Amino acid sequence: MLIITISRQTGSLGDEIAANLAQKLDFPLLTRDYALREWFPAVASKHELHMLGESPNFYTNLSSEGTSFSDYLESKLRDFTRSNSAIISGMGAEIIFSNNTEALHIKILSSLEVRSERIMKNNNLVMKD
Repeated sequence: MLIITISRQTGSLGDEIAANLAQKLDFPLLTRDYALREWFPAVASKHELHMLGESPNFYTNLSSEGTSFSDYLESKLRDFTRSNSAIISGMGAEIIFSNNTEALHIKILSSLEVRSERIMKNNNLVMKD
């Protein structure tokens, strides 16, 4: 199965590129939101789901299955891609699948100036002197 991992900088439009690519290739798009909605409820409380959505460090905590949330996520990603092609946005997928010969790794970059402008516009912020 083909796996495309996409890592991206905030404000680089990486999420939008991943979504467009998934649509054009008709591949499922696996994101943190997908994992939080589809996989983590089986091993995480409501509070833990909230923390997983807010703090990358929380993934080192143990789930109800006795493994860390990061190990659980890696297991779910590997299980999914055994029988499905997929585009995986973020979640350390470029590291998880670094030795997989069926994985293509893409990193989306943009200049600091462009990213700053996008972030400010999306959040209705203005630059003050």
